[in-house]
Amino acid sequence: MTSVHDIFLRAYAVAADEKAKKKKKRKVGSSVGTDANWPDHALVFDTETRITADQSLTFGVYRLCELREGKYVVTKEGVFFADNLPEKDRRVLKTVKDTAISDVPSFPPEFPMHTRSEFIRKTFYPAMKRDGALICGLNLPFDLSRLALAWDKGGKGASDSRKWSFTMSRYPNGEENKNCRRVRIQPL
Repeated sequence: MTSVHDIFLRAYAVAADEKAKKKKKRKVGSSVGTDANWPDHALVFDTETRITADQSLTFGVYRLCELREGKYVVTKEGVFFADNLPEKDRRVLKTVKDTAISDVPSFPPEFPMHTRSEFIRKTFYPAMKRDGALICGLNLPFDLSRLALAWDKGGKGASDSRKWSFTMSRYPNGEENKNCRRVRIQPL
């Protein structure tokens, strides 16, 4: 019995002639590390959401990378999931985690699994604060908004109308944790 399922994808397409122009402009042998502006560390992550209207976080994957000889090399990778993810879904993620083959050579193999709150506290903020890491997402404004607990406009002036401010951490009493700065974004 065959069943048909819809698949929804997000993609960024570049016209073929623009792609060719970009290739010509790039210097032969150039790499990330040849420019002093690239940070020594990067945090790359992506989130997956429910298909409901609110698109609430279900889980995400991340990689911490270090710049070595002009290339970012994965030093740690793992999974995080919504704080309120049902136990049934957590078991599915654990099964995937237990069978995944890590790209980071270590013994014993490490592939940590964190709640969203643990990910923010143990990985996200330390990468930004301590390492000054480049934060990368496949759709970064959306991915950050899935990690956020609250949001508001980034400013009051007319030029600030496209800026957003995300609250990423709160105390158990619900008050915003001022020790964990808000994440601010401004779309291009």
